Amino acid sequence: MTRWHDASCQVPSVVVESDHTPKCQNCGRSCPSVAELMSKQASKTSVLELPPDEPPGQMNLWWPKCVPYERNVDEPPQQKSSPTQQPPSPSSHSSPIYGEALKSDEFRLACLSAVPNKDAPIHVTLEVYNDDDHPEYECASYTWGGEDGDSTLCCPIYVGSYWDVLLQTKNCSSLLRFMTPWRGIRLVWVDALCINQESLVERAVQVAKMKSLYQECSRVIVYLGEDMVTDSECFPKPQSLDSLGQMHPLFPQHHPLHELHLGPTEILSQRYFSRLWVIQELIVSQQAMIRIGDVDFRANAGVMARPSSNNKWSSSPAPWIQLLAHGSIPVTGVTDIVNVLRLTAQSRSTDPRDRLFGVISLLSDSTIRLHLAPNYTLSYQQFCVGFFAYLFLVGGEHWFLWHAGVVADLRSKTEISMPSWIPNCRLDTSWQSVMTIASAVNRPQKIPALGQEKAFRPSEPFALYRDQACKIRIRRIPMHDHLRDQSRSVDDTVDAATGALLINATHVLSLRDGLITRKTHGPL
Repeated sequence: MTRWHDASCQVPSVVVESDHTPKCQNCGRSCPSVAELMSKQASKTSVLELPPDEPPGQMNLWWPKCVPYERNVDEPPQQKSSPTQQPPSPSSHSSPIYGEALKSDEFRLACLSAVPNKDAPIHVTLEVYNDDDHPEYECASYTWGGEDGDSTLCCPIYVGSYWDVLLQTKNCSSLLRFMTPWRGIRLVWVDALCINQESLVERAVQVAKMKSLYQECSRVIVYLGEDMVTDSECFPKPQSLDSLGQMHPLFPQHHPLHELHLGPTEILSQRYFSRLWVIQELIVSQQAMIRIGDVDFRANAGVMARPSSNNKWSSSPAPWIQLLAHGSIPVTGVTDIVNVLRLTAQSRSTDPRDRLFGVISLLSDSTIRLHLAPNYTLSYQQFCVGFFAYLFLVGGEHWFLWHAGVVADLRSKTEISMPSWIPNCRLDTSWQSVMTIASAVNRPQKIPALGQEKAFRPSEPFALYRDQACKIRIRRIPMHDHLRDQSRSVDDTVDAATGALLINATHVLSLRDGLITRKTHGPL
């Protein structure tokens, strides 16, 4: 962020010179070049930094709170405070561009005004509104890096009467130019502009309310990049999204897409649809508009419910698109949340914790939303152990063990610190593999309650690894029906310090070659 005026300039009067450089007639200063602005920005990093994993034996597990963690009596959980639980202090995050920090019930809108020509600099004013008192507005849905993934901050966006400079990505700049009206003004919510990205507190509060922001807007503008929109003086043709594939958008003769047939598969294979956060943005929206060539494809719940749409979207690269404008995802239990994660497993996120946190607000079951409430103070280690402990101990799910160290030697060097009953799923590809096992066809049945006749039986022999940190309480299960309930007197838990799974084990299989002890897998 840069204010380029003289410090004594109190009443700026900015004009745009012939080379598109803003200049203040009051103080005589001109805006620095993009190269100068980028050099000042070079010291700032946009790389996500997750809280570091805890040292071995000091995991301090506490999330989710409904999971039974076992700890010493004199060892209370050291729960970290989440930024979303602390309202921002107005005086602590004041900036030249954004002014005072937003209150918890406020949000900003960017006001775009008409410009004389398409080459004019992009200028916006930021306006603050209350959650319950605001004008009609639109929300933008896009990817910061665009289809080529270029997240370099290199394009100036000018803000307010001082024409302060915010450097944005090429795709964000292209989006704002696309949304600039040819007449009048347009009020839009764009995350890169409307949230002070340098205030961690404000970011946490505003990201937590993104669902309501997209629910309340008049429509969501989906921007697939400048290659997907045409530069034409004619107005776009409106069509419903279910006509995609039958209605062929037109591109200029020398455009790379001029002779290509763009159907649902080609469009939904765009990088945009692999971004996890767009799932929330589109599912909770009332209406979405996608510009492709010279056509505005529009969609709402009615369009997506048409019989002609069902088969088209369910087998597409982004099957979740069939839930566009549905408001939420119906969920009645843990099994269903697994299906939701499987549905969105192909989506990518910079923060691996967002694979869950990015969709949890969409679930209609308030109990599950409360149990798995997002908390970005969690390390990836705490998040991963907590999530799978919830599935296993609360939901009775065990299918993920097929991708864990207790079943096969899948532990990588980078995952040694993770308990071996937790799948290796830090990477997007490994997460997809784990969730593929969770499919309705391949998923094994749940582990039966202790004392039931049917036990877990794999279809073929597999290796079982047990290291020194493993703790298993083995109890002999009485065979008489009236005694079976007594065998459940000790609850299954997870050790809060080591992440070790403490279970009541029954005889479920025979070990043909005996146990193999290994020390490289970490605690079970």
